[in-house]
Amino acid sequence: MRRSASDRRTGQTDGRPTSLRSKTVESAPRYPLAFNEGVWNQEGRTITADEIDRLPSTFRALSASGKRAKLAGRRLFQTVLRQDDDDVTIDACIGIEALLGEQHDELVHRMGLRASVALAPSGWDPAMAYDLLKKVYGHRSKIVHGTEPANATITVAESTLAVSRVAVRLLRALLESQLNSDPPWTTSALDAQLFAALVPRTPGGSDPSK
Repeated sequence: MRRSASDRRTGQTDGRPTSLRSKTVESAPRYPLAFNEGVWNQEGRTITADEIDRLPSTFRALSASGKRAKLAGRRLFQTVLRQDDDDVTIDACIGIEALLGEQHDELVHRMGLRASVALAPSGWDPAMAYDLLKKVYGHRSKIVHGTEPANATITVAESTLAVSRVAVRLLRALLESQLNSDPPWTTSALDAQLFAALVPRTPGGSDPSK
């Protein structure tokens, strides 16, 4: 039996496994801590019939998805468990990166463009999707460098929202968009759509390159 450093110094042992003598085990809840305060008695968000109808197909798509979509789904779930807004924002950004690409300064612009292409069919304004993603990542950088103010906010269509809330909304919309696409889009497919939209067309609608 392996003994702890203190046991080796004193030559003492009490017959218990070392791990029980030298370590404290703590459990982490897998549910929002607000449940401890009876949050179900408070007014919550109403789930629409359309959202309930989409749930089975979304769950099946996520179960059959690749590693990146599953990572995004895990991070989206973890945002519900976080108590600190900074942690919520970081989790959401990691999920967004899993879907749209790694986070580097030179790629945030490309991620913003991909978000615009992915969310446009869902009714998002492409310019707003691009702007929100860049703003969220601006706050992500401040969090990492320790310069993010408490209760940071973003202005969206004349409304002031918490950065964490916007980040989670973006991640949820992107994950739903990918899982409900047939086939699920990839980053290369989003780039191809963007480039195809830039190809000039003649008045008759033909491709001048052909």
